Amino acid sequence: MPSWSLRTTPCTCSKYEYDVFISFRGEDTRTRFTDHLCKAFKDKRIRVYRDDSDLERGKTIWTELVQAIKTSRIAVIVFSENYANSKWCLDELVAIMDCKSSTSKRRCKCKETLTVLPIFYHVSPSEVREQKGNFAEALPKGPKKKWREALTESAKLSGFPLTKDSSESKYIEQIVETISKTLNRESLSAAPAGSESNIHREDSSALTELTFAPLFSKNYANSRSCLDELVVIMDCKSSTSRCKCNQTLEVVPIFYEVSSSDVREQKGNFAEVPPNFSEDTVKKWRKALTDCTFVGLPFGKR
Repeated sequence: MPSWSLRTTPCTCSKYEYDVFISFRGEDTRTRFTDHLCKAFKDKRIRVYRDDSDLERGKTIWTELVQAIKTSRIAVIVFSENYANSKWCLDELVAIMDCKSSTSKRRCKCKETLTVLPIFYHVSPSEVREQKGNFAEALPKGPKKKWREALTESAKLSGFPLTKDSSESKYIEQIVETISKTLNRESLSAAPAGSESNIHREDSSALTELTFAPLFSKNYANSRSCLDELVVIMDCKSSTSRCKCNQTLEVVPIFYEVSSSDVREQKGNFAEVPPNFSEDTVKKWRKALTDCTFVGLPFGKR
């Protein structure tokens, strides 16, 4: 199962009423996946807003719902087979993406936008992004342009795809762990907006005073997220500025069904990295891959 992280610096404003807002299609997941996810959040003492009202949908309820979105730190969207059949779900999605893209409509002083985590429950991200399959003709009457834009933009975000063969309990555990770490993460000073060095920079706070074990596998180098994370790890290892005692990060690479020489020399499955990135970014990735094989006590194939 892949590793996920939310690239966000949690807001410290006191006006947040909820840690997580969940948008879901009741008939698809209310009594199964969403119910189990909510329980897992509550077990971790994560404040969750779940729109589970069976009352008649009216203006008052909608106003309260939008307020709940605005006063949440993270929005979790559970895309399922019949999600796009619901005008209510689609309007909710538009409100969520509006909060994500706009700082002017957020009520917090630090102007942090809403963090959004999509979960693709028995549907593929491409179905949602391109409105194919169950999302092709399902849209009800209404502002279809806004709905389609919200579906497309939300499905471009990094999320959790759950197939019918996926272990729901394991995915729920990982989703809750990811969000829990994000909520507990200390604010860091980020690189200038738009710079490539800003990618995953927020995640480096979790690396302080830890031993980190990159798990190199066959498709590791196919993932931009994994490569960016590795750059941050190796940057923390080489830098003494992140902790008062000047101790650097300990790194123990694990080679799972790949050899350390493949990683070090970028051979075999590591010969090609994700395309369409700048030469400087690719150079950083390759350097991190090479340097990581020379540190710690590696486990696995040599």
